[in-house]
Amino acid sequence: MDHTVYNILQTITYFQGYFMKPTIITGLSDESRCMQEEIFGPVTCVTPFDTEEEVISRVNDTPYGLCASVFTSNLARGHRVAHKLKVC
Repeated sequence: MDHTVYNILQTITYFQGYFMKPTIITGLSDESRCMQEEIFGPVTCVTPFDTEEEVISRVNDTPYGLCASVFTSNLARGHRVAHKLKVC
């Protein structure tokens, strides 16, 4: 696991089992393992982008069809970008 991610993940011991706190990861490169592979648990990676073309290229440049979310105030843009992403 990437060193930067390892440092921010935490587990919590409850009375019956182990649980991970919901985690948001930022500041990772596109080559980071967390950006290229599926993460199990309540974890999401957030990364900014400048253009639609850039984000579509970055998302589709993974060996797997990972999940993605599109957050925007422009519904037409959200639909346009979402339809171009090669994800599960």
